[in-house]
Amino acid sequence: MKLIRTLTAAAAIAAPVFAHAGLAAGQYDVGGLQQICLVGDGTWYSTTYSAWGGHYVVKGAKTYIFGNFWSGAGNDSIVVFGNNRGPWTEWTDDLSYQNVLQNQLVTFVKYACDAPALMETGGRRPQDN
Repeated sequence: MKLIRTLTAAAAIAAPVFAHAGLAAGQYDVGGLQQICLVGDGTWYSTTYSAWGGHYVVKGAKTYIFGNFWSGAGNDSIVVFGNNRGPWTEWTDDLSYQNVLQNQLVTFVKYACDAPALMETGGRRPQDN
């Protein structure tokens, strides 16, 4: 019984630390539209949209995800706050396309990521689903 109380107390103390940390390496669903893999080296790729990826940085409770699609002509920025929500912005270099999806939920899927997507995207943008 004493062991159970000790473990419960330790979990209660540790829980807030994990709740306010940025995203860890693993596979995540972004807004129910796409899935991405955050790799431990600070890079990421999509498991559902081909040739889409970039880098990410964790600063406290925030995770900044940025990258490209369409061979670099399309750009993405996702900021994930401590509540696992945040804006997802996309734009093209010539600004012919710009879109912001506010308050997107980023949900952990699993630690071992699927392989990068190999399917043809047919000119769609990642937010097009």
